[in-house]
Formats: sequence, structure tokens, C-alpha cells
Amino acid sequence: MHLQEYLSRIAVVIDDFRPTLEVLSAIMVGHMNYIPFENLSIVLGEKIEFDDTKVFEKLVSEKRGGYCFEQNALLKSALDELGFVVEWLLCRVRWGKVPESFEAGSTFTHVALKVTIPSTNEVYLADVGFAGTNSVAPVEMTVGDTLQTLPEGVFRVTTSASGSYSQLENQDRDDPSIFRPLYKWVSEAKRNELKHSTLLHQSATSKTNISLSLRFATSATQ
Repeated sequence: MHLQEYLSRIAVVIDDFRPTLEVLSAIMVGHMNYIPFENLSIVLGEKIEFDDTKVFEKLVSEKRGGYCFEQNALLKSALDELGFVVEWLLCRVRWGKVPESFEAGSTFTHVALKVTIPSTNEVYLADVGFAGTNSVAPVEMTVGDTLQTLPEGVFRVTTSASGSYSQLENQDRDDPSIFRPLYKWVSEAKRNELKHSTLLHQSATSKTNISLSLRFATSATQ
């Protein structure tokens, strides 16, 4: 990872390179503002290499965008270099889907990151690859009903109905009593599991379903 080149790509200037919540927040906002979510490689039939060097070349050097696996792989590389403790989370998307009466359902085709701040041992959910509805700020991973008011709305990390999964939920803006799940996960994932999931995602995505979006996020500290 050429860290300074990545920071220039996302227009983030860091004076203190210690792995803090402030640094994590600034990087997430910059990443979402400058690197678009897109699946053009899948539509064009290009092979997506789930490799740190290839991801950096595409999203930073070539100034392209990417989908969740690529976006969060790039973020993870930067956070690793900065000294954060980062683990993969393999997720099942629930946003926009009918409520589940049991835990079976769609496959695990999304990834997010579990990030620990070494100086405080605080643990956060970080995700720059879920377009449109996700938090641009780190979300505290305290399982329970604690509401977190963040720039993109009110979120909480809770437990799914069966108790088998942790789940990120977003409060409905019109009816505060309603919380809509974005995605759920079981635990940390291994790299080979991610490779299998990204291949599944590529094969399942329609070659005519083009997705391209860019978040214009406000500061995560506001």
C-alpha cells in the first residue's frame, strides 16, 4: 500500500498518523466522497482480482471505482498500515428485502470491516462499500438497542431475531419506531471465504445491471 498516494486520492491530510477514531472517521468520509461505488467491471466482463495490489491499481492509480469487496479491501490495507486492528466481516444484505421468518435466505455477498482502536480497544463497524444507505461514520459495535446518531441518520447494531447474527439497522426518518436492517453477519471471515463470495457475486450479478454512485458525505464528526 502506497499510503500517501491513497490519501491524496481521497483528499485527506493527516497530521497525526496514530490509529484513532478521528483518523478512521476522516478516511471513511474521504473515501466515500472520492471513490465511486460501481460494478462496471462485472458488466464489461472484466476479471476482478481480489488482490491488494490489483485493487490499489484500479481504485487509486487508475482512479476507477469498485464494489464492496474492492472498496473495503482498499480501506483495510490503509487501516492495517496505520496500525488499526482490522478483521473482515462477511455479510448477508437485508436492505430492501422482505422480512425473514427464519435465518436462511440470500447468500453472503457483502463485506464490511471490524476495526479496533488499539489505544482504547473500542470496536467499530467500518464500511465504504454499501452504496446509498450506509453510515459514512464508524458505527460502534456494541450489541444492543443503543441508538447512534450519525451524519447519515440513526443507526444501531443489534441481534437478529434468532440470536444467530449481529445486524446493522437504520431508523426510518418518518417513523422512529421502525428500524430497517441493512445487513447481518456472524463473525470474522477468512480471506478464502471472501474470494469464494466475490466469485459468487460476480457470477450472480446481471451483465446489464449497471450500478454507479458517489457519496457526498459530510464530516463524520459533525
